[in-house]
Amino acid sequence: MKLYLWDNAASEFCQKFISYGRTPTVLLVTTVNPKHLGGTLALASMASSRVLSYNLDIANKITAEVVTKPEPVTLEELYSYIKQETTKVAWFECTTTIDDIVQSSSWYYISCGGCNSKAIKGPTSLICNNKKCVKRRSQAFLNISRRLMFMTRVNKQFCHSW
Repeated sequence: MKLYLWDNAASEFCQKFISYGRTPTVLLVTTVNPKHLGGTLALASMASSRVLSYNLDIANKITAEVVTKPEPVTLEELYSYIKQETTKVAWFECTTTIDDIVQSSSWYYISCGGCNSKAIKGPTSLICNNKKCVKRRSQAFLNISRRLMFMTRVNKQFCHSW
């Protein structure tokens, strides 16, 4: 399984990881979105993702909803559940072991200056493909992001949902 951290979450994790003089124990508390990336089921960080060092004071402040009936599910089952239109709000906890951290190079795309959506090549200029954008033919910007990929093993190949 792969876990991707993007932008601020990747930078924040890198700073904390590099600041340790030894291999750290890390508590990664994050909001992730299961999706297929490059044909592989992966967990990708979202804007609200946070990375915390292992600290019991912080960990004890995180309040989880009461677990009424934990059910072990595979990541593929979790992905299928989330893709359903009738999906109700649910909490998922996945425990993994990080086997490797791949600090891949930055990636970029040309974006619309109005909404940051990816700009596409038009007949004479770059245009925004987002129908909701008010600046359909605006100045384009180069967006550069940083990405970290974690090669992980999911403990017992299951996540718990409640």
